[in-house]
Amino acid sequence: MLGNQAARKVLQVMTELQKVPDPEHFRDSTLSALESLFRASDSVILDWTPFVQGARKMDKEDMFFHKFEKQLGWDYPKVHHQDPIFDWVESGRCHDDHNVTRLTDLADFRDIRKTDFYSEILVPLNCRYVMTMATHQGDEVTSSISMVRPPGSRDFTPSDLQLARLITPMLSTVYSNLLLKSRSSLKDDIFEIVTSQVQDRPYVIFSSDLNSVYRSEKMTLLGGQLSKFGNTIRDIFDQPPLIARYLDVFTSSNQAKQKRLPGKLSDSVLIGRKKVIHIELESFYLSSGKRYLMAALKLGTVGEPLLNFQGDFGLTMREAQIAQLAADGMSSTEVGERLTISPWSVKNHLKNIYRKTGVNNRASLAQIVAI
Repeated sequence: MLGNQAARKVLQVMTELQKVPDPEHFRDSTLSALESLFRASDSVILDWTPFVQGARKMDKEDMFFHKFEKQLGWDYPKVHHQDPIFDWVESGRCHDDHNVTRLTDLADFRDIRKTDFYSEILVPLNCRYVMTMATHQGDEVTSSISMVRPPGSRDFTPSDLQLARLITPMLSTVYSNLLLKSRSSLKDDIFEIVTSQVQDRPYVIFSSDLNSVYRSEKMTLLGGQLSKFGNTIRDIFDQPPLIARYLDVFTSSNQAKQKRLPGKLSDSVLIGRKKVIHIELESFYLSSGKRYLMAALKLGTVGEPLLNFQGDFGLTMREAQIAQLAADGMSSTEVGERLTISPWSVKNHLKNIYRKTGVNNRASLAQIVAI
């Protein structure tokens, strides 16, 4: 039997569930009610749907923290095999436990402390005790919702587990329906964005908060290649200053700056010793008011002479590109059109190139590029 206070809190959660219009509202209002119900310091939602459907590997962007800031340094896919909760859901044992468990029931905490999962996830997020509810649709898990408590608190009690098992079917119904509704809307948005011209290219589409919402099959394959160089797509985006600045403005709340962004932008970045990633960004503002960013990537090989030229004079990848095109006889306007930058930017880059190479005109530049 539930006590009066617990019954009132369950009623509060049910009331919040009746008002949920979308996943974002679920994360804010419903999680606040759940944290109060279970005396949790924070809650975490992990979206399992793409992973269990085989669409792609699980990504750290699939994890949503209600209160804590997501840590930039850790990479959940690298450590999830050490997370007992991950194995509990993936193996299907969550159904045997009525979709509710505690971290301490799955593994000895002394063993957990020896893992990267502990040092990279639990410690930075100040978690020790975790109770997880697996929401599902039929036999398929749609998400896991974890309530967490910090060190120094008490672990979740058997009464908490009983209460969670009572409330999980309601969470499953509401959240799985919200995810399906959200994905249906997202498919309409993606259909509006994607054209036949990009069907055969590696591309990924980001929402306005730079979460990946769709990636082409070729992008998934390219992501596997990039991982061999120790680079994620987000790591690569942080390297070219032009791309990084574009993304900063795109994700900001300053609408005036967003309107001044060029619709398209391209740049390149060197990875490994001889590989280069060509990046093309295109922003979309849909009639619904939503904003999306499409990034098309192409992996190429830098020519040995150009690579040596870049290294010899300490040029950036962008400067080496411009130097090559200028040496080929292109005007500043033509170079700008090729690289989707302004002629004035090309001229500023050329000033830096002349300073670094010690020449002062294109004819001399062409000679040293050809060496």
